Amino acid sequence: MKTTSAIWSTMVLALICVNLEFTKAVTVQSNTGKNSQTGNDSLKQQNDREPSTTSANPIVDQSNLVQPGLKPGWIAMSWTISQTFKPSMPVLTGVDIDILTANPSLGPANITVEILNKNTNQLLVTASRNVLVGTTGLLHFNFDKGVPVNVGDTYVLHVPGSKDTFGWKYSGDTYPNGFRTITNRRGSTPKPNQDCLFQTYGSPLPFSGLDVSPIVIVPEPSEAELMAIVVQALERSDVQTVERLGPAAFDLLTAVVADPSSDVRPNALLFLGRLYAPKAFELLVDLLKDPDCLVRSYAAMFLGILDDQRAVDPLVAALSDPRYNVRNMAALSLEKLKWQPQTDIQQAAYLVAQLKFQEAC
Repeated sequence: MKTTSAIWSTMVLALICVNLEFTKAVTVQSNTGKNSQTGNDSLKQQNDREPSTTSANPIVDQSNLVQPGLKPGWIAMSWTISQTFKPSMPVLTGVDIDILTANPSLGPANITVEILNKNTNQLLVTASRNVLVGTTGLLHFNFDKGVPVNVGDTYVLHVPGSKDTFGWKYSGDTYPNGFRTITNRRGSTPKPNQDCLFQTYGSPLPFSGLDVSPIVIVPEPSEAELMAIVVQALERSDVQTVERLGPAAFDLLTAVVADPSSDVRPNALLFLGRLYAPKAFELLVDLLKDPDCLVRSYAAMFLGILDDQRAVDPLVAALSDPRYNVRNMAALSLEKLKWQPQTDIQQAAYLVAQLKFQEAC
């Protein structure tokens, strides 16, 4: 009995030691993942709205970031770019790509990443983000459910072409487990001596209940991000970008118009009138009294387009505006509304408003 008891005690002690060593190993890996992100302030700022990764402590798996003393090149992301890699963990939880702003004049872009099995060409996960001009550094895409992969197999980090606004950085042959490929109309060109700068995150333990069907992740942009997109579009007079924002565009444009310090107020009102004039009736009436005469003239113009008789009285009052542009636009709008002067004073104001002066706001 004593011998049996001693054997059992030895086995229990061994199991405890193994468990402690495993816990220590996982903790070291977890801390390594955290430390690899230390100092990436731009990444933290870009991704403070990202959902948490599947693992409580995301662990860096594969990494190919800029080497000390090595200046990376970049390729415009209007090209389709791929980078192969071999995961060492059974679950993929996220990926970073290292980008820069290459052509700010082209405005924000939607960047998508896809993970495919290179052998079967099976699409495993897709994630997309709206990226603002000025974004530079590691751009994070999170795979919240986790993506099961086969350790040692080759996978493809695929970025379909978007816009020349951004570029994906690359270096020499610094990643031993893959290579870069670029695609244009002439086909794909492998670059075995060049590797994109990227980083993948994984989990060392399989998760239960994983959904193996392709996952589509489209994070909702914050209000600040949407406002930045609108302001950039207004600066470029890009009405199509604003239209693509859907119903949210009305409130965003209204907020810009309400900000007297904004340099793009006139354009915001122009877009507001073109896209949402009926909905903006009360705002347009109020803007006939705005300090900016260009804003007042746009408001008078759109009130005439609405074909709403409620606009007559505010427009008649605008015939006495101190600026010719506003008076003239009010007269044109009243003509569209088939208004007729009711008094001699109105008749005089109406006639004067139609005279042309070399005056501008």
